[in-house]
Amino acid sequence: MPWMDAATLACPRCHEPLLVARSPNAELHGCRLCGGIWLDGSAAQRLTHALEGPELGLVDAAARHASRAANLLEPVHCPVCATPCMRWNAGGGVEVDTCRSHGTWFDASELRRIA
Repeated sequence: MPWMDAATLACPRCHEPLLVARSPNAELHGCRLCGGIWLDGSAAQRLTHALEGPELGLVDAAARHASRAANLLEPVHCPVCATPCMRWNAGGGVEVDTCRSHGTWFDASELRRIA
């Protein structure tokens, strides 16, 4: 399942338009530059507990094709409402950025490491 242009959301790290890919279980918004992934709240919860099949391939492709490293020290703002995201430990030493209303940002390879 290929990534498609979706220009509705911008990467909270690079500020470039996010690409979208749909799988049977989720809609993933990925950054072609830093390899990060934005998931809405319900998709983030599902995939952090059971990342497999088509979603795993999409997550790996996003990380593999990243052309720049993200500055992980800069705060992340929600690509939907622009409010600062809260950083929390998602397990395994991985910290992710979450907007309580809209979703979670996973920097390159974080979703795979958590799941």
